[in-house]
Amino acid sequence: MAAVNDLWKIINQRVINVSTLDNIPAVTAYAGLFAVQMEIPNVEDVMLAALLSDISLIFHPLDTITKLKTGGIEKLNAEELKRYKEHPVNSLKIALDRKVPINNNIREILLCTHERADGNGFPKKRASDKIPYESYIVQFAEEYHQISMLKEGSTSINLQEYNKILMDSPDTMNRYKPTFVNNIKKLFV
Repeated sequence: MAAVNDLWKIINQRVINVSTLDNIPAVTAYAGLFAVQMEIPNVEDVMLAALLSDISLIFHPLDTITKLKTGGIEKLNAEELKRYKEHPVNSLKIALDRKVPINNNIREILLCTHERADGNGFPKKRASDKIPYESYIVQFAEEYHQISMLKEGSTSINLQEYNKILMDSPDTMNRYKPTFVNNIKKLFV
């Protein structure tokens, strides 16, 4: 990452709404932390993929971003949803256009940060065995950040509560490989 000149300048080059970028530093830090704790050898690749995975969202209309933040993808109309599901590919294109040094591993991690183990992810609906393990780390880091973030009028969630939410969530096994879920659970014991 040190080889990239002004990486934050790339990310902030067209900030029209700070809320499109507010999760990036935390998600990147969590992805790095989880990768280190899981003894992933390419922590820097995981962190760079996390840093860049949602960068194209800065080019989405403010109304779309607001819908995503307040109600999730279920609130998007068909056109907004189609464009949203293309954002991992568009994020890669932006990074490549800006000459960010991206190796094949980073490329695959970045492209699969919204893929799901059940094959219902996007942009390619990849099968579980075609999704890099590191992509699950980035995806989980984003989910963890959303759940653990202190919100106005609420108290923060502790690790034991989060582990219970993870174990009880019917979506967890659809989203992540069972080996990944087992490894994440070990981090919260």
